Amino acid sequence: MSLLIPPPDSLLFWTESLAYGGIGVDRRAPDEFEPVGYRRENAVHQNMTLGIADTTECLGNRLGLPWQVDDHGVTPDHTDLTRQDGRGHVVKTDLPHLLAETGHFPVGHRQRRFGRHIPRGRAGATCGEDQVAVLRVHQFDQGLADQILLVGDKALHGGPGGGQGCCKPFLQARQPQILVNALAGAITDGNESDTCCHGDIIAPMKPDPQTGATPLFYTPEHLRDLAFKLLQMARELGASDASAEVSESSGLSVSVRLQSVETIERTRDRAAGITVYSGTRRGHATTSDFSDQALRDAVVKALDIARYTAEDPFAGLPEEHLIAHDPPHVALYFPWQVETQEAVRLAMEAERSAMAVSPMIRNSEGSSVAAHHGQFFSANTRGFAAGYPYSRHWISASAIAQAGASMQRDDWYSSDRNPAMLAAPEAIGSYAGQRALARLNARRLPTGRVPVLFEAPLAGGLLGAFVQAVSGSALYRKSSFLLDCMGERVFPDHIRIHEDPLVPGAMGSAPFDDEGVRVGARDVVSEGVVQGYFLSCYSARKLGMMSTGNAGGAHNLRLESRLTQSGDDLTAMLRKMGRGLLLTEVMGQGVNYVTGDYSRGAFGYWVENGEIAYPVEEITIAANMRDMFKGMVAVGADTICRGTKTTGSVLIDEMTLAGD
Repeated sequence: MSLLIPPPDSLLFWTESLAYGGIGVDRRAPDEFEPVGYRRENAVHQNMTLGIADTTECLGNRLGLPWQVDDHGVTPDHTDLTRQDGRGHVVKTDLPHLLAETGHFPVGHRQRRFGRHIPRGRAGATCGEDQVAVLRVHQFDQGLADQILLVGDKALHGGPGGGQGCCKPFLQARQPQILVNALAGAITDGNESDTCCHGDIIAPMKPDPQTGATPLFYTPEHLRDLAFKLLQMARELGASDASAEVSESSGLSVSVRLQSVETIERTRDRAAGITVYSGTRRGHATTSDFSDQALRDAVVKALDIARYTAEDPFAGLPEEHLIAHDPPHVALYFPWQVETQEAVRLAMEAERSAMAVSPMIRNSEGSSVAAHHGQFFSANTRGFAAGYPYSRHWISASAIAQAGASMQRDDWYSSDRNPAMLAAPEAIGSYAGQRALARLNARRLPTGRVPVLFEAPLAGGLLGAFVQAVSGSALYRKSSFLLDCMGERVFPDHIRIHEDPLVPGAMGSAPFDDEGVRVGARDVVSEGVVQGYFLSCYSARKLGMMSTGNAGGAHNLRLESRLTQSGDDLTAMLRKMGRGLLLTEVMGQGVNYVTGDYSRGAFGYWVENGEIAYPVEEITIAANMRDMFKGMVAVGADTICRGTKTTGSVLIDEMTLAGD
């Protein structure tokens, strides 16, 4: 446990800042406060009590957590007294009211809750009994509880017989006690056994200027300091090299179905990871506890792991000339302070739009809205030190259509880092409904070899298969159908695959990779010829090559064809195909990356004379990936971004279709 007691010439008070909607700190000398009691007639004390109570409740409300009185937390001063109502006291009550009545402040308990003793006489029960006002956190990351500034009087944590103690002045001149997390340690309840140490008070991240809300709790500087502290500990404990990453994230996700709320989820996570090297031995450990002792324990565990790990001559930090010492700024953080009620409204609007497409849209798999924010700071002992905030948001809808015995479902979604770039929920829902409706009365097809047009969202999967085949781990394990393909023409000469990690606001952008290696734009495939792999430092060393800045994956891949015209939308691509299969959904994991064999269950539409004739189902498509890559006839201008990949629809000259 961590306890921070300020010097006797200062006293910290927690106040709500209306201008920023965050938590501020008001510093006053103890002698500015007169000794005060708990009685209601003391207006000064009552006002101070209400101020802190309102602030505490505001934080609880922001986190969506209820205040309530905990029956199981009763600490009676006089156990022989009966309860006022004869069957138990009131279970729920208003915390600010209780605190105002009693003149008490909240104080931290070491259990998974916030609480403080409340004289029962002021809560409507038998005078003399105490109970605990509790903020329940059973489904709440205790890490957040570690970050809240709480004020308390240790005398109020005594055992039975403390009835008169509750009447003692809560705040006495020159006797302040401030209980607060010290560099993200656990909340202390003021017991003498708690270890006393000093640390910085955690400040919330600057809130959104329009909404006043703060999606992230820590400042970047605090994450940086924790990362540096981990590296210092690793050095002190004998690591030859080390890297550290400290991160946090928060999110809101709501889902509705048939205009009823199904789930509301609020998440808040944090983690500190340390990777240590003892020569060529590597160990890694993580913790969600940011206290000094927990961080040191994580370093010790990482070193223990390294001690029993086999030596690996390819392990180690990036070479210094590869490190991004001055990474560029890339706009990746666009906060969306959507309130729960507004998120529910958006989800319901998307679902209503889907159901309104046709009377045959008779059911729904629901709609969802999500907003996610995060930040991290990474550093290593070779001079890399950087981090950034990021955001990801999305809206989705899924509809079910029915006509007689035929029932089909389909969905659509929009995702972006910037909420202003999301499609309207009405458009998302309407398109999901139209897609489901179009699938009704699907037929089967006879077996044969036919051209296949991959719809743009599915075509991204072809890019993903290529990335997997030329990734470093697959290559050095010799588990790829594209072994030693550098310089080989794998695609037709009109195909280009471009990677650009520095596109502002793009989902696959990053100013450096997961190892701190600098990144930059490049052609992975040019004129059909493979120009590069996707390598981390480790896989590059295994292959005798240099890192490509792809630790963590590919960045913003774009599949292009120099034959594509601006008018090559889906309709034009259907005309190019003439007769064949428009593929809109694949099922199963039927890709063998060692041999390149591709076989998937599929749903789509049969095309005759360049127009959709009818939907088809219960079919399988198959080919070898090498043949599919070489058989790319055209790439459409109907581009869509899904994750880190952007492509239009892709026409493959021939695949095997298995049906009747």
